[in-house]
Amino acid sequence: QIDAKEKVNTSPELQDALVESFLRPMSILQSAGKLGVFLLQLSPAFSPRKHHLSELQPLVEKLVDYQLAIEFRNRNWVVGDQLRSTIDFLRKHNVGFVNVDAPASDHFSVLPSELNEITNPNFSYLRLHGRDPKAYLTGKTVAARFNYDYSDKEIEEVADRSRKLALVPQSPLVEERRSDGPRLPDFLARKKRWLADHHMTLMTMADTPHSIALGSAIGIFFGFTPLWSLKTLLSIAVAWVCRCNKIAAAIAVTVHVVLIFVMPAIYFSEYKVGCWTLHRPPPAHRIRFHFGLYDYLHWDVFLRVVWPAFIGSLFLAIPSAVVVYFVMRMLISRARSPLGSA
Repeated sequence: QIDAKEKVNTSPELQDALVESFLRPMSILQSAGKLGVFLLQLSPAFSPRKHHLSELQPLVEKLVDYQLAIEFRNRNWVVGDQLRSTIDFLRKHNVGFVNVDAPASDHFSVLPSELNEITNPNFSYLRLHGRDPKAYLTGKTVAARFNYDYSDKEIEEVADRSRKLALVPQSPLVEERRSDGPRLPDFLARKKRWLADHHMTLMTMADTPHSIALGSAIGIFFGFTPLWSLKTLLSIAVAWVCRCNKIAAAIAVTVHVVLIFVMPAIYFSEYKVGCWTLHRPPPAHRIRFHFGLYDYLHWDVFLRVVWPAFIGSLFLAIPSAVVVYFVMRMLISRARSPLGSA
């Protein structure tokens, strides 16, 4: 509806429809892994005197499956006692705070440049507005307001600040546990770092929980099959056909990196189960489990070893894939939910 001043009065239904209409094409970018962080720029008129942070919550919840950063354009949100309330709200909802490099001014529409807040541990956000207060406050167009050429010295200052923002501080509790706990052997420490790095990659991908979880499940499935030389290509191809995250599939298919010491026993057990399922006695002579592409084309090798091992692997690969799908979807949804960081 339009009032007498030709201003559109939006209803909750219209707002929901606008958000859904906006997110529909965005889902294409997200599924392709091309979507980073949504930037929500607030009007300077959105002030703590007339508004409440809770007014942002409905929109934040609708974007729970996406990375979101909020840029406040009213200084009063980030000064005095209000700063802590603002930061706490963003952390609770896992929303990034937009730090700025802005002109030195106390004007209500200019945020202080000394703030370096990280409210979502997955990313930090810094925007450059230039350092010309006259242009910023009196410019009639966007081009005029931000018409500023940073000097080499100022660029170095911004670069140094960016490097500091990129170093997300660890929780004191995490540091304490890390220092007090027993030191792991080097090979286990490497496996632990590998798991932590890939877990963080999967948790922070710009994609839906379903897409990431399905890609991970596909990768886990092929990771337990005897298709060694082809499993990475196959997992990516199947993820592409299923329109889910191909990077997640490529990461999950390397599960053997973590289970390297038990994989020979797993492969041999799968082979024995496959022989039992096919009612074939396993050969008395020793078999090998590392094959090249030619071996898959060799009919005798395929029938004697690859096929039984593949049939046997289904008893482990299918249940593992199902479990991984639901666990990954739950973890990612929980990490992105408004209560996930509370």
